[in-house]
Amino acid sequence: MTAQDKVALRQQLKADRQTLVVPQFASAAIGWLTSYVDREGDPSVLAAFQPTPTEPDITGFLRCLVRIAPSTTVLIPRPVGGEALEWVVAAKGQLEERPVGIPRPQGQTAGLSAAPFRSVGSIVLVPALAIDPSTGLRLGYGGGYYDRLLSELRAGRITADADSGPDPLIIGVCFERECRAVPAQEHDEPVTHIMTEAGVKPVRAPR
Repeated sequence: MTAQDKVALRQQLKADRQTLVVPQFASAAIGWLTSYVDREGDPSVLAAFQPTPTEPDITGFLRCLVRIAPSTTVLIPRPVGGEALEWVVAAKGQLEERPVGIPRPQGQTAGLSAAPFRSVGSIVLVPALAIDPSTGLRLGYGGGYYDRLLSELRAGRITADADSGPDPLIIGVCFERECRAVPAQEHDEPVTHIMTEAGVKPVRAPR
């Protein structure tokens, strides 16, 4: 598939979302989160995003996290300079409502790109238009922000000290109907898990 084909597929999926009757999203994922916290303890950091009206509504998931894992720092992204994501410490109201338009949150800066996720037990939620369940490759919105972030996280895992703790969980978020084959390019980076309205599941064969 060519780069032009990828652009066309992205446009098609965006158009499909305009007509999608958005399913109830968070309940199955909340079950996974509860089990994860019981087993692993509170994540040190969770990188979230503020869903727009056509994206999966993760606000219930985030409200549950704040309730059952109060020590977790929740971060939300703010684009910087067209290249990187700056992470903002989320205020309570930013986790409860969908923004109007493309969000640009205000607040205390926690760091750029992969820097806030070097601590043990981090979780990163990555929005996607589609995710391939057999490879973890995702089709994003075309800005490349998350591919650059995941590339930095991957490089950090390769060079990290053996005592640095487990790798972050990289959870791609889309609707169940968007779990499908995704065209790959050299710069594409995979996720380790997929969150849909059906719950959270590991990628079958991560790259």
